[in-house]
Amino acid sequence: MAQRVVALQRAAYAIEVELIGFDGIPPMHETIEDVLAFDFTWLGAFASDDMVGGLGYRDEPEGRNIDRLFVAPAHSRMGIRRRLVEATLAVPPVMVSTGTANTPAVALYEGLGFERTGDR
Repeated sequence: MAQRVVALQRAAYAIEVELIGFDGIPPMHETIEDVLAFDFTWLGAFASDDMVGGLGYRDEPEGRNIDRLFVAPAHSRMGIRRRLVEATLAVPPVMVSTGTANTPAVALYEGLGFERTGDR
């Protein structure tokens, strides 16, 4: 499963790299060992037996922190990201970060009621 997460992350985040013009985002460079070492709770989206998306989060003192959200490019724009994020909202507050130029991700999060707290 970690191998599939690495492959899906790279395919999905390649789109964000193109949108924001920066290829230094961690999911583009992580290994299977890195993914296995994360202290995340993982949610997966599947079409039949094929993993087509995922989300990784940690519960922290200040709230739930969504660290990863990715969907196979062939399955984009089908509501998978929204359903994965919605599945984490039962334990507020929930935090997430994305590139400011990643307008599809910003629109998704704002559409789900997230509020921008700052840029860095």
